[in-house]
Amino acid sequence: MSRAGRLRAAVPYARAHLGELVPPSSERCGRSPVAGGSRVLAAALRQPFGRGSRAAVALAGGARVRADLRTPHGRRLYAYGFCEPAAAAMLSLLRPGDVVIDGGANIGLFTLMAAGRVGGDGHVVACEPSPTTMALLRENVAFNGYGWVDLREVALAERPGRLQMRVFGAGSGHSSFAPEDSASGSEVEVEVATLDEVAGDLLDRTSLVKLDVEGAELLALKGAPRLLERARPDFIVELEPEHLERQGGSIAAVQSLFEDAGYRGYAIRAGALEPLSGAWRRPEGDPNMVVRPRERPEA
Repeated sequence: MSRAGRLRAAVPYARAHLGELVPPSSERCGRSPVAGGSRVLAAALRQPFGRGSRAAVALAGGARVRADLRTPHGRRLYAYGFCEPAAAAMLSLLRPGDVVIDGGANIGLFTLMAAGRVGGDGHVVACEPSPTTMALLRENVAFNGYGWVDLREVALAERPGRLQMRVFGAGSGHSSFAPEDSASGSEVEVEVATLDEVAGDLLDRTSLVKLDVEGAELLALKGAPRLLERARPDFIVELEPEHLERQGGSIAAVQSLFEDAGYRGYAIRAGALEPLSGAWRRPEGDPNMVVRPRERPEA
């Protein structure tokens, strides 16, 4: 395609995808909208001409993820990188040799960063129920050669079994027992496990659990009594009130469960964790918070 042709094709795309070209400043990882937006356009425009649908993107900790340039999420990764505050908080809490459970691993961003941090003496258990998303997760783990990552194609809830889940496009991150959009996607039956089961023989060594399970966070925590009582890991938990409510939960119920187990909540601030007092709310921007045992020294 000629330069003029590429420019003509870019104009309507730019008008229709302004949010993708210029995400919020907190999601740009220090890259300017001009530089990042140009990479988004380049990634989008090369797809119809067979110039490759994957690109390796470096993550903190030495891992690389293969971004799917056919998707908005993949193009944003390629253009701006990955710098969620929750991921930086996770790295600050981990040490070589630690054991991590990633609930709702998606394509593996947190899994890969955690695996790079804990190293071969550690272990990461990555749980992802969507079959098509699990295929991408498996590919990314193999791409990095992380043999200490255990992949589990399961959803997390209060008790084991099998349940119907609505899943969406590979890597979408919206698969849920009770999604906001119940008209698109497809219903599949998935295996369900508890966090205590997933931890298995590594339960007493588990040092951190990350939960981003589209509103099933309370259900997952109810399936972790031994982790909460014995292992006392740190948690990184997404708090989206609407997602929780669709599955009979609430932020207040999550707070109550943690406080009854002797945990304290922290807001994720730039370079530090800030202890919370009073009622928890959805954090501004990134919806994740850190929860730590009260007996543990503050980070």
